[in-house]
Amino acid sequence: MFKKFAKKLHRPGPGSSPLNTGANNQRSDRWRELFTSTQTILEIAKESVKAVPVPGLEAAISGLSAILNVYGTMRANEDALELFGEAIERLDKHITRPLKDSLAKDQEFLDEDLTARLNELAEQVYFCLAQRAEALCSRKTEKKFFGYKEDSGTIQELNRELDRIILTFTAQGSIGGEVEARKARKAAQMLLINGLRRAQARHDSSSRAGTNGCFEGTRIGILQAISAWIEDPASSPIFWLSGMAGIGKSTIAQTVAELEDSKRRLGASFFFSRDDAERRDPGLFCPTIAYQLAIFDDALKFSVTRALEKDPDVAFVMMRTQFEQLIAKPLKSINTPGRTIVLVLDALDECDPSSGAVEILRRWAVELPRISQETKIILKVLVTSRPELHIQNQFQSPSFNLLSQQFILHNVEESVVQADIELFLRNRFAELADLHSMAKPWPSEAHLLELVERSGNLFIFAATAINFIAGAKRGRLLQTRLEMLLEPVDHGSASIYQKLDACYLHVLQNAERELEPTIRDAKRKFRLILETIVFLRNPLPIDALESLLSLAPGDVIAAIQDLGSVLVLPDVSDHSTPVRIFHPSFHDFITSPGRDSGDFSLSTAECHVRLAQQCFSVIRKSLKRNSRFLDNPWLRNSEVLGGVEHLETMIPAHMRYVCRFLASHISLASICNDALVESMKIFCENDLLTWLEAMSLLGDIDGAVSSIQAMRTWCSKTPSVTDHTNELLYDAYRVLLQYQLPLRQSAGHLYTSVLSFSPSCALTRQYASQLRVEYVRQGKPEIWDASRITLETRRALTGMTCFPDGVRIVTADDTASMTVWSSTTGAPITSVECELDQRRPIPLAVAHDGSRIASAPFGLNSIFVWDANTGANVAIIEGWVTEVDEPFVWDEPDERCSFVGFLPGSNDIVFVRDVCTFYWWDSQTKKVKYTCDLHDKLPTAVALAQDGSTLATVHGETLRIWDIEAEKITFKWKLRGPGSFQPVAGQGFNIIAFLPGATKIAWYVTRISRSDVVQEIEIWDYISRVRLQRVKIGLGPFAFSWDGTRLAFADGPEIRVVDADSFAPLGRLVGHGADIVHMEFLRNGLTLVSMGADSTVRTWDCAELFGLSPKLQYQGIRDSILASRNGEQIAVFYCLSDSFLLWDLSQQTSRKLNAKVTGEPVMSPDGRFVAFGQTSDGRTPQCTWFLYETKTLEWVCKYQLAQQLPGPSAFSVNGDLLAISATARYPIAILICNLVSKTVISTGKLHHPLMHMAFSPDAKLLLCVGIIDATFTMLNVSTGKAELSIKVNDLMWPIRSVRFSPEGLSIFVVMMHGEVATLEAKTLRVVDQVKASRIVQVAQTSSGTELTFLRCGNEGYLYQFIQGKEIPLIWLPPSWRGAFGPNGEERTAIWQGSRLMLLLETGELGILDLQVVGQVGGE
Repeated sequence: MFKKFAKKLHRPGPGSSPLNTGANNQRSDRWRELFTSTQTILEIAKESVKAVPVPGLEAAISGLSAILNVYGTMRANEDALELFGEAIERLDKHITRPLKDSLAKDQEFLDEDLTARLNELAEQVYFCLAQRAEALCSRKTEKKFFGYKEDSGTIQELNRELDRIILTFTAQGSIGGEVEARKARKAAQMLLINGLRRAQARHDSSSRAGTNGCFEGTRIGILQAISAWIEDPASSPIFWLSGMAGIGKSTIAQTVAELEDSKRRLGASFFFSRDDAERRDPGLFCPTIAYQLAIFDDALKFSVTRALEKDPDVAFVMMRTQFEQLIAKPLKSINTPGRTIVLVLDALDECDPSSGAVEILRRWAVELPRISQETKIILKVLVTSRPELHIQNQFQSPSFNLLSQQFILHNVEESVVQADIELFLRNRFAELADLHSMAKPWPSEAHLLELVERSGNLFIFAATAINFIAGAKRGRLLQTRLEMLLEPVDHGSASIYQKLDACYLHVLQNAERELEPTIRDAKRKFRLILETIVFLRNPLPIDALESLLSLAPGDVIAAIQDLGSVLVLPDVSDHSTPVRIFHPSFHDFITSPGRDSGDFSLSTAECHVRLAQQCFSVIRKSLKRNSRFLDNPWLRNSEVLGGVEHLETMIPAHMRYVCRFLASHISLASICNDALVESMKIFCENDLLTWLEAMSLLGDIDGAVSSIQAMRTWCSKTPSVTDHTNELLYDAYRVLLQYQLPLRQSAGHLYTSVLSFSPSCALTRQYASQLRVEYVRQGKPEIWDASRITLETRRALTGMTCFPDGVRIVTADDTASMTVWSSTTGAPITSVECELDQRRPIPLAVAHDGSRIASAPFGLNSIFVWDANTGANVAIIEGWVTEVDEPFVWDEPDERCSFVGFLPGSNDIVFVRDVCTFYWWDSQTKKVKYTCDLHDKLPTAVALAQDGSTLATVHGETLRIWDIEAEKITFKWKLRGPGSFQPVAGQGFNIIAFLPGATKIAWYVTRISRSDVVQEIEIWDYISRVRLQRVKIGLGPFAFSWDGTRLAFADGPEIRVVDADSFAPLGRLVGHGADIVHMEFLRNGLTLVSMGADSTVRTWDCAELFGLSPKLQYQGIRDSILASRNGEQIAVFYCLSDSFLLWDLSQQTSRKLNAKVTGEPVMSPDGRFVAFGQTSDGRTPQCTWFLYETKTLEWVCKYQLAQQLPGPSAFSVNGDLLAISATARYPIAILICNLVSKTVISTGKLHHPLMHMAFSPDAKLLLCVGIIDATFTMLNVSTGKAELSIKVNDLMWPIRSVRFSPEGLSIFVVMMHGEVATLEAKTLRVVDQVKASRIVQVAQTSSGTELTFLRCGNEGYLYQFIQGKEIPLIWLPPSWRGAFGPNGEERTAIWQGSRLMLLLETGELGILDLQVVGQVGGE
């Protein structure tokens, strides 16, 4: 279109050339100059865009040239022509010339966005300018002649339009700016991409040095089959090449990868290896593939970086999320139909653990159909492996039937394979003969064919043989080594690897014979080095091997220099490349019983004992505490390390290996080895904390948890391990569980938080001397509590249940998303993201075999069934049915499923809807098998018996028991008796449960009488209709253990565990920061899992509770802490027990006073007095305030007010005045008392609710703050009259505390949700607000209006806010954070002087000395 138009404008005609017309002869030289220069610039611009692949752009430039000619024809004046020329110059300067220069430097510079912008520019030039110019040019001659006066305005309008088009384009970004922005974007993307943790597992990575593809001319058949599969768009997306060890799978995979890489179709490759920790780790698979995909394609790079920007930790989450975010979504973003992308995954059977390989295959099974559906790319995945059972099972599953095709390599005819081997040997022997000038023919034909025959169909035999022969130091030894390999083989073994074993044995025997005679103890070192290389859990470079084995420099290479045929040896000068086994079959040969390895056979258990001992030796000699933590224990790991290079210097390669793999060697070592037991004892007593520090610095706390578990398991099997060693390992395990969050950030927490907050145990006693800062003055627990794992999900949880295997937990949150967690480590395993708004409890169920999860989100009218291992949706039960096998129909849009469960022995699901219809859904037919009307609407509770035979429902006061198979009611019973029966509903927890066995059931009831309200659990035998037991409990859920011997019930945020038969108390579990909404026992009967309203899930080891006496009962948020200004005098009121305790920290004494406190108590700043109110016991509506002297704990005076309920109170700063109140009715009475003279100074009255009072520093004014309304009233202390009363509407209510600044000019207000406001005292005007949640209180400061307070971050760090900055102080364990909850009350935590006093969740007092924190280092 553009070219056609430009040609039309340039069509010659009479008078069409403006420079040759008569009219132009009268024009000035200036006009001519402008015209010519503009024409020249346009020609240059046109030349510049010829290489730009935007056809319309060159045509648009031609159109502008034609417009210039039209301007000449239309008699444009000099000014108009000059403006047009300036616009054209800007076009060339900012667009066409930078385009030419950028494309010359980078052919891929032009992306889709810029191309679209250039196309839009060309179109605007055509439609807005050229078309109008064409219309002017095509007018009749007389119109041109007589209309020239109007042409001037038209030309100016065209100029303005051209200016607008160019300015609009450059405003979106100039070409030069685009170049710089592109560079910046690419740099930022590469920074993110390079930060991905990944394995060196590419086909051409340095970790695979020494590997080659197929020899030219061999493996033609299989390579052609794979090539045809890749080229066929209709073929299955996965090709599984399986075969036994040594048959050449990896060589074929290498060849395919190299070939597809040369064709620019290899998206990524991952070559697994059992000998390399990174290359066998399934956790590194997705990040490694994602990194390669990002390097492979810019569009993929953009998608991967978007995922990393959205979640920087995505490479550390569970594989399902990794795969979806880093691989599947990027692949779906490619918009190139028909493009082929190949991925190569080699030796998948060497992925460890094997479940990782299964998960990888499941991920592809789930995502490949989605990728194919959402994009038109041709994705091909080549997988090679041995035919291991766990991999076979996946490829034989229905999900892989249409996705994969299989080629079994060892089923290829032996003659075909041997022809390839013969070709390979002939060529390699010819190369050796030429290299060493051997007399030809060499070798003889008979020798060559015999070697081929011995190879069988194992390419590894031929490759090892050639490498062994080629390793001869002199040419004449080539024949000698060949003859060694052709020596007769004992045919006693029928193994298919018999001849390969003989080859390997010759290699080892020859290497040992040819050891350097100058090496001292050469044979022992040879065997030691060989077994170390074979059993290392991760290969090491030569220098690291020497350090690990305490050998002299040069010993390793001298010992193994003749093992080049079975090991991949780096150059002598290479200090970073590890020594690797050439092929896994060598490992099998030397370690597997029954193989012909002679005296080189290695015992796995004994070798791991020696390696474990060597690791212990290295730790004892070389592992030391980091000196920077000695100077400043508050440093973060990132500050200590300063980068990867510093880490490698600080913790060298052999030390990193020892720390990470010590436990792996121990777990594989022989048990009952006395020497190893002694080494374990020495390690635990001297080096355990230093090892934990190193693991923290290495960023491997998860590995530390696994290591400690492995050590404990080994010790449990070894009777000679001492109790002290077992205790130290147990304590270390508890430390890692409780402190893993801070230890991930700083190893210094070992010498501060761990030794400070942990109970007195073997670990804290053993390492007491290493406590760097002792700041916990009171509150350490006596023993480890029963809490194990705390899952701080940071999402509002709506459901939780446990897997039958006892090792997994599934939670649902307020987006209807689900996460499966490990119940032993707290690590996420898999997740299902739904992104729905779900605020109500979600029924959850897990199949009895743990393979399926069912969930019923509210308002979706559906039940979702998920694969528990992959997170894939396998079924949706939509709507409810009215008849069996009928389509699902919803009666009401807001109906929901109130219960869902799986039947034993199948994946069949039973569920109940709100209108009380029971359904049995058949998982095979995907239809409802049976329905039953349960008669009543809105069931209060539903429960399914453990054997799945019986269903129980509660409706109102009626209990029904249903026989599911018989489809009938077997028991119906209505409670009758004194008091009314009210099952608790709507609390978010179930109120009914079956006990083990067929006849026992328990339910939760509330009995209401005139004098009391009682919550109880009743246990009934519903066959005999006899009540067996009943027990009073608090308001909360309950759970029975699977053996029916234990009962746990919640009372607010705490759990009580009792004997289910006698109801004798067994213990208490405290730790949740909010009410508990659900509990379950795991099937082992010892572990309880609880979910709290604080979005946490906790696991508890209830075995440790039995026989323990409960500690002081936690009284809840009404308990109070008071303290003097210097923090020496502390009072704790336990309201429900009618007592308070008074501590004198300076004298280290405590006293108890029994007194019933009904009002808020208060302590004078100097600690001399405590005041509290009591409600009168008589019928007289009055209350009494008592003033006690703390020194004697005797009351010195009392004051009575003619109202029944005590209200807020306050002491003046000097402690001489006391303000008290009573709040039963209006007006509220206030008394201001002089404690020196024991007289009442004044009385005041308020006509609004009262919540807080505070004296000004000079004690002349009393501030009174309302509860709900925003009224602040300032009373005159002398008269009791209000001097100022104002509503402050700028604050978030309710108010937690108010306080004057020391000089009295400002008032600090702390609000319930964390905001802190500063008010001007004179006017009560808000002058500043700070949003900072989880605040304790505003401190008294000596610097005037300076705002200072403490707050606790979401991760448990305590910060001091001062002068607008937050200064980190310490980390607090969960049990110390109760006062810092979102709705925490100031009276449960006091900050006075250098001390912070907290009422712990155990009901005890915790005291921290914050002054000593800042005396050592500083964060």
